Amino acid sequence: MTWSRLYDFQPGTTISSSQVDDEFNQLIAIVNTLDGTDTNIKASAQMTKITTNDGGVKLSVSDKTKDILAELLALGKGLHTFYAVSGAKNNPSTQSIRGIAHITSEGYAWVLAFDLNKNMYVNYQDNGSWKGWNPPKQNILWEGNVYPYDTDTIKPSKKLSECQHGWVLVWSDYVVGSGSRDLEWYTTLIPKSFAGFDKGGGFIEQIPTSLGTGDGTGKVATKYLYINDGDITGKTINSTGENRLAVLRKVIEI
Repeated sequence: MTWSRLYDFQPGTTISSSQVDDEFNQLIAIVNTLDGTDTNIKASAQMTKITTNDGGVKLSVSDKTKDILAELLALGKGLHTFYAVSGAKNNPSTQSIRGIAHITSEGYAWVLAFDLNKNMYVNYQDNGSWKGWNPPKQNILWEGNVYPYDTDTIKPSKKLSECQHGWVLVWSDYVVGSGSRDLEWYTTLIPKSFAGFDKGGGFIEQIPTSLGTGDGTGKVATKYLYINDGDITGKTINSTGENRLAVLRKVIEI
């Protein structure tokens, strides 16, 4: 609705009180109409913000001790934009991420995130349970180069019981007198459940390898490990005979 003057008041013109009333009554009617329109807009439009007023993210998690998923849920129902620093709990990437999350109701939500390398990650909450990031992050918990001996104590940065499924041990070949080489990789699994039913128990790993002779003949390095919830140790026998043809290089969370 637009407003136009009812009377053309000019200097020296005699103005009656009724004319003044007419002008003001028209202005009042317009204001009332605008107020009604504003009320209707609020009633029919979605007023929840998904960014800050200047277009920034609604949630910024720069504290690595905070859980990005918990922080998003704390915002309540709605569509939210967010940032999370590298290393924040439940960040699916090894880098910082930015994304959007839709909390649809109590216990139900979905999250879409991107990292600096344009990798995309998706998570979904159903009836209060998060389904896990897809694709899952390859979270390297430890790196090194050991047989290992009984004097070696490997301490992954995340306990076995805290991982979604367990630890993956990554082995590579080893040439006596030369050292480890980045080839003939082999992986073995330590299930998460192992931390509960056999604390510190022995675990035998057999790693196929053709090293040592160079003729392609199949060899098997047998490793004996002691697995605790927070660490791994070995035995001296791991460095004898064919057992020394492979070394542990990484521990990865799955």
